[in-house]
Amino acid sequence: MRFFIALGVLVGAGGAASRAAAPPDVTGVYALFSADDTGGKPVGHIVISSQRGAQFLVGIAIPTGEAKQDWEGRGVIEGAAGAYEWVFPDGKTGRTTFTLEADGSLKGRVRGSGVDWNYVAKRLDPARTQANLVGTYALTKEGDEENGVIGHMSISSQRGAQFLVGIAIPTGDGAHDWEGRGVVDGEKGYYEWAFPDGKKGRTTFKIDGEGRLHGGVDGKDLEWSYIARRLEGPVRMPKK
Repeated sequence: MRFFIALGVLVGAGGAASRAAAPPDVTGVYALFSADDTGGKPVGHIVISSQRGAQFLVGIAIPTGEAKQDWEGRGVIEGAAGAYEWVFPDGKTGRTTFTLEADGSLKGRVRGSGVDWNYVAKRLDPARTQANLVGTYALTKEGDEENGVIGHMSISSQRGAQFLVGIAIPTGDGAHDWEGRGVVDGEKGYYEWAFPDGKKGRTTFKIDGEGRLHGGVDGKDLEWSYIARRLEGPVRMPKK
């Protein structure tokens, strides 16, 4: 009799364990906004990856090559609450606690070496099909298109919202052969770029109705705007 009672207890315990909620899936690319300006432009992007159960990896979505920016970390989520420890190559360390909101966004509190702020992280919709940007682009200076093409760039290795970008035909010259990584979300995007000679910066862009990219280049000794036309044909926005 005691055997059957014990067996019943074990079965009941196993059933309770099987009914325990699995940790929510928080993997993806997130656009970060300051908590007091969620309607403005993103201040950056993070990526949460390699989630196994409650544990995950996290870090900057687009590495810049700068020790003061390219952080990474590990975290844990339990229910709607989570936290991750982070570290920068320059030695800064800290901890971020966050809550998972009903709309899938994260509300985070960042505390650490020289860092003290709150954010709202909005996940780029994984079900949303992003525009396919892959191809070679002819660049003209915006407002001065009559002077013709001034260079070419190539976008490649796009996976969802993330892509690689760089000069289309490398020259072997450190002052010209730039490369970078970027993110696109709907009609807008940006990429961080770097030259072998040390110049770095960011370009933000928007896709217009003709399938061209309008980019604003902002970096050390470089500040200009371009129109990029894809040689393989206009960029088409996916149907909603």
